[in-house]
Amino acid sequence: MAGGSSFRERMSLVNEEKLADGSVLVSGRRARVLVTAPRAGVIFLASSGGGETLVDSAVMDALGAEIDKAGRVELFVDMRDAKGMAFETRKKAMPWAKQYKSKIECAHILTGSKLAELALRVVAVFAGGRLEIHGSAAALLAELRRAAPSVDTLPSVPR
Repeated sequence: MAGGSSFRERMSLVNEEKLADGSVLVSGRRARVLVTAPRAGVIFLASSGGGETLVDSAVMDALGAEIDKAGRVELFVDMRDAKGMAFETRKKAMPWAKQYKSKIECAHILTGSKLAELALRVVAVFAGGRLEIHGSAAALLAELRRAAPSVDTLPSVPR
């Protein structure tokens, strides 16, 4: 059970909705995360709202399943609209990153704050793995288009 909660509790607080384009929207009371795979081996996440441990755990579980299915992935994350990370999530993120570091070719991340960027760099140092922090949406989109040429715009969390 993610975050030490029961399956029933998690399901009552977290909604996982499959969208028409095949992406998945994971949402809770304050946080929403869009997870999409524009092509095999490429996973994109967009996050908005405040950090919620149950939402973050559901996303890590889903992401881990996608990585296990694909074998190796390139990960793209747009965190500009994220409003922080719950303490419990930070505790889970380190072992999760270590578990999957050999299967993630590179994590490309766009943040909305220098503090979030610093936290991610600390995780990368201790967990290992390749991490690229991008300074603009255009830079992240350019890297995403290199990996998945059919992508025209950065996917975003539906309102």
